[in-house]
Amino acid sequence: MCRVVLAAADEAGARPVISGLPGGVEASRRCGPGGSYLILLNHSGSQATLDLPASATSLLDPRPGNGVPASPGRLILPARGVAVFREHEAAERPSASRASMIPRPAGAGLYGGG
Repeated sequence: MCRVVLAAADEAGARPVISGLPGGVEASRRCGPGGSYLILLNHSGSQATLDLPASATSLLDPRPGNGVPASPGRLILPARGVAVFREHEAAERPSASRASMIPRPAGAGLYGGG
């Protein structure tokens, strides 16, 4: 069944929100008239470091459980942590929001993995 869903997603043009995510990290993008927002969730028990889109502002306070920008374009996401960013250069990505809801096994695109 999983192969059928993945094949349908590929045929529909669904692509990862951010490619190359560490294992257990989920990314979704929500776009609307108010802008584009990137939501990152670390489901794993380990801290993750990842690259961010060039132009994004964190919407959460830097405190335990929230992702903390390590340097421009890099994020440290604690174990079981969350980060929410507003993207300044909102691109039209009509399939991105739907694509992020397709369940995929680790390493299959939307979730990082190994």
